[in-house]
Amino acid sequence: MNPVGHDLHQIPMFMDMMWRGGGPMKSKMAPPQYNGEWTGYGEQMKHFAMDRHNGGIQSVFMDHSVQHVPIKKLWKLHWHRNWQSDYGDYEPSWPSWMAGYPSANTAARRVKN
Repeated sequence: MNPVGHDLHQIPMFMDMMWRGGGPMKSKMAPPQYNGEWTGYGEQMKHFAMDRHNGGIQSVFMDHSVQHVPIKKLWKLHWHRNWQSDYGDYEPSWPSWMAGYPSANTAARRVKN
């Protein structure tokens, strides 16, 4: 945690995605029903939630670290200051293609150079 109280290693700055941008604004966004599902620019979590690199995506975080992020972990990142990383009372209904992936509580791992 940095001096101003933010976990910079949990705040995404750049990530793998399938669209030119994205900014999930609410944690109650449904996961894609299949790997690579595209339903338009309004379903912004689906821009990131794909198996691109061994069950997840690569990301650069605000602390300048590069991490592999498991797909389900995307819902736990701190996308903005009002993000409800504990889902509030919401638990995504993971589709069958995501069944074998680690839980959302799995830590992201740093990528080695």
